[in-house]
Amino acid sequence: MNTESASAFAPYVDGAKVIQIGMGPSIAVEYIGNGPLVVMLHGIGGDRSTWAHQLLHLAQSGYCAAAWDARGYGDSDDYDGPLSFTDMARDLTSVLDAFAVDRAHIVGTSMGGRISLETYANFPDRFASLTLAGVHARFGAFSATTFDREHVLAELAVPTQVIGGEFDPLTPPDLTRKIADGIPGAEYHLVYDVGHLGNLENPSEFNRLLTQFLARCRDRGNVAAYPRILTC
Repeated sequence: MNTESASAFAPYVDGAKVIQIGMGPSIAVEYIGNGPLVVMLHGIGGDRSTWAHQLLHLAQSGYCAAAWDARGYGDSDDYDGPLSFTDMARDLTSVLDAFAVDRAHIVGTSMGGRISLETYANFPDRFASLTLAGVHARFGAFSATTFDREHVLAELAVPTQVIGGEFDPLTPPDLTRKIADGIPGAEYHLVYDVGHLGNLENPSEFNRLLTQFLARCRDRGNVAAYPRILTC
């Protein structure tokens, strides 16, 4: 059974399309562009609209850029029971499957970064590269269970960059730098004069860092296939 279909939800970016993936829950994904797949994961309280600047920029840079609404957010279905990062990790692999790729470049900010780490812990072969922004490897305040993926940092075996914000009150520079120091070969970049959401507060600088990093590992990712995700 094909579980991907076109969506009636409007895109946040002109020229983009929105699809719904899966049947329980259904995950809304906005995408635009052609090329290697880049999937962006928002933080708590956000949705796919927080990546509007990056969607357009990456599409113009030769990528298929996609951003989801995590389950319980935006136009995606809600979930029953406690928040499960493992379930969200499976949701992410379903997105990759919908675009018919084995590996994708993953970008996660805040909670999205934690989902990325959980996904890597369970499905490391699905990653072409990883960008973590404003992220902490531990997570308990918004979850029924404590989440700790610090040990995954040392196991990351894909090109990784960590982006911090100079005035981030939630994940300050000393913390994000520590995250980068725990990842073999990771790059660390600090965006000045921003807080926790550098991709929104200074999209030009965030986009510059992201595209420069992706250019160095572009061919590790698979080109997204459109026909499959548009049939229902």
